[in-house]
Amino acid sequence: MFGIRGRALRLLAAPLSLLLAISPAAAQGRCATAEERTAFEVRALRTELMVAWLSCRALPGRDFLPLLNGFLQRHRATLQRHDVAFMGHFARIYGGQGRTALDRYMTSLANEYSRVSMGAVSFCDDQAVLFERVAVVEPRELESFAAERAGIQTVFVPPSSCAAPATRAARRPVAKPAVQ
Repeated sequence: MFGIRGRALRLLAAPLSLLLAISPAAAQGRCATAEERTAFEVRALRTELMVAWLSCRALPGRDFLPLLNGFLQRHRATLQRHDVAFMGHFARIYGGQGRTALDRYMTSLANEYSRVSMGAVSFCDDQAVLFERVAVVEPRELESFAAERAGIQTVFVPPSSCAAPATRAARRPVAKPAVQ
């Protein structure tokens, strides 16, 4: 109905709006480290899988709970390591408000995936394919798989390095390449 571009824009909209509220100078200190960026990508994949389970479980043959549990068990150590980095990002950036900011981010991310699930007729079929793919991902491959998936989904992930704030003259919108 909306295609890849529409779904990508919806996934990006809410979390990106949080970032746009930050001034360029303040954003410099809010950049994610490479480790935090990877943690965001892994968290996005995990959230997508959880929303898929919740959204599709009532459909015959689409209860992904055993596959989700298998994923969580197989990748437990990696997921725990990334949870520490993920939570650390919010604590570093927001201090005492880190948990609140993390909760808002997670709610926004889950809501965006949920909106996609409601707007795509083939969502559960697509997620069945994703679960098949993730079922064969080895623990050493999880990070690259999540990064690939995050790129496909265009989920908001903070940049791992931020350029110096642009001058007012240089702050012109940049056209995004068309998604094929």
